Amino acid sequence: MRATKRVELGKRQQQIYETVLRLGSATVAQVCQNMAEAPSYSSVRTMLGILVDKGHLKVIEQGKRYVYTAAHAKQRVQQNAVRRLLDVFFGGSSTSAVAAILDLERDGITEDQATQLREMISEARKRV
Repeated sequence: MRATKRVELGKRQQQIYETVLRLGSATVAQVCQNMAEAPSYSSVRTMLGILVDKGHLKVIEQGKRYVYTAAHAKQRVQQNAVRRLLDVFFGGSSTSAVAAILDLERDGITEDQATQLREMISEARKRV
């Protein structure tokens, strides 16, 4: 696996980043409107600029306003988030994470889900 340098985000930066991801793209005003207990407009604008500088977001000028979007494809962002989750809560073990997810299934998994999981495991083995 390729080593990547992770730039950790503060709590507010993470909230703002997640808000932009959830919305797909957003102006400062839209971020403020879609955050619970949002900081001031100028604070959000400043933190969005920091997220751009850190490479998490990109900004496009549309007329008099700036629109912020994710700097990376959704799949890459999801993979990074899952990697952090695995590292923090499961000691890097995908097996432990899958076991925890399966434990959450109150009624077990359906035969279709089991088939789908087997197919995904088979495909993953081919990539090794």
